[in-house]
Amino acid sequence: MGLSTHLSFHLSLSPHFPISLPSFSSFSLLSVAIISSFFLFIFSSLCSYYLFLLSLH
Repeated sequence: MGLSTHLSFHLSLSPHFPISLPSFSSFSLLSVAIISSFFLFIFSSLCSYYLFLLSLH
């Protein structure tokens, strides 16, 4: 309930601020890309460490 009113509030504000909306979307896309690459790096390092432990035994 509160989320939909928050979203409609942002949608009603978006014509008044046309510059802040694309910069916010590009910033959110950049943060999502950074976070996903960070988690992929952690996941790949954990997998390689697990395979290294398996090769020791």
